[in-house]
Formats: sequence, structure tokens, C-alpha cells
Amino acid sequence: MHSIKNSLDISQYLLLTMLSISGILLFIDPQHYLLMLGFLSAIILNQYFLFVVVGEMTGIAKNTTHIPTWILAISKFIILIIGILVAVHKLPDRVHIIVGIYIFQLIILTLSTKRIVKKI
Repeated sequence: MHSIKNSLDISQYLLLTMLSISGILLFIDPQHYLLMLGFLSAIILNQYFLFVVVGEMTGIAKNTTHIPTWILAISKFIILIIGILVAVHKLPDRVHIIVGIYIFQLIILTLSTKRIVKKI
């Protein structure tokens, strides 16, 4: 079994996430920085839960958290929905930036994931 440390290049993930933060600093008004950093935090937590849930379900990585996998699966959707709804509600004129940041974080997760082949 692999752990997240073995499955994800954390230094690359964090470095590329800094690009998302710089995008927030460039395209969002300063009074909304905290809101957008909360949105980005919701995305990152969602992706962490996704990584744990998929790893556990495929048998590639064991869930080492103290939270059952099914609770993580439900929580990841709730966190993402709340994060997006709050951000869109507070910044309706910046929906394209909110969606762009979310898509960019998905790309970052994909680029930072190490290829693991499960041997049968």
C-alpha cells in the first residue's frame, strides 16, 4: 500500500498552488482576498479527501485518517459545494475567475500525482 506522500509530489503541488494564490492576488480585489483564500482552502481540502477516498477504494493507498472513508466522501462534496456557493454568492461578477481557479487546481492535482500501477 502506498501513502499520499508516495502518491503525490507535495512540493510540486504546493509550488503550483502558489500560482493559484498569485492569480487570486492579481485578479481579485484586496477586500476579497480572505474569501478567495477560504475558497482555495476548500478546494485543497476537497482534493485531499478525494485522494484519500480514491486511494482507499482502489486499494492503492490506505486511509490513515481517523475519519471513515464514507464520511470523507460525503464531506468532500459538502465542502466543495459550500466553498463554491459562498464564493459565487459573494462575488457574482467573478464567477469566471472562481471556475478558472478550480479548474487550475484540478490540473495541478493531476500534474502532481505520481503514476502508480497496482500489481494484481
